[in-house]
Amino acid sequence: MKKLTPDPPATSPDAVERTSQLLDRAAADRALDYYLHNHKPPRHMDQAMYAIPGSVNLEAALAQASDLLRCMVASASEAGNG
Repeated sequence: MKKLTPDPPATSPDAVERTSQLLDRAAADRALDYYLHNHKPPRHMDQAMYAIPGSVNLEAALAQASDLLRCMVASASEAGNG
């Protein structure tokens, strides 16, 4: 009977351990790079649809957004009824 897959090459336990450590190090480096660095390129202000100044209060901005959404729902409801 013939084997369809060949035997794996014989390696020393030291080589296997070094390879395992290198793979672990590479995986850790990739994970740290992913979570610690910003991957998005910076957007220029002329390409942005809108810009929020840093001096805006977060609670006031959320309240304004909520009011705008409430108005949009009312407008859509009125347009759908007509």
